[in-house]
Amino acid sequence: MFRYLLVQYSTIYNFYYTLFTWVNKQCPKIFFVRPPLISLSFLFYIKSIFFFRFYIDLKSNNISF
Repeated sequence: MFRYLLVQYSTIYNFYYTLFTWVNKQCPKIFFVRPPLISLSFLFYIKSIFFFRFYIDLKSNNISF
């Protein structure tokens, strides 16, 4: 379950990254926000959620990967 969710989120991250880079290439004048930063922050947010869940499971001695 854990690995399946991780794969799902990584595919979402890849999709957003490609989309933002493509938009940047199409119209760099209009869309000047750096997409990698947004995607990285999104990824770190997901990672923190996963870590928090794993920590709770560890505390309750119920580790589920």
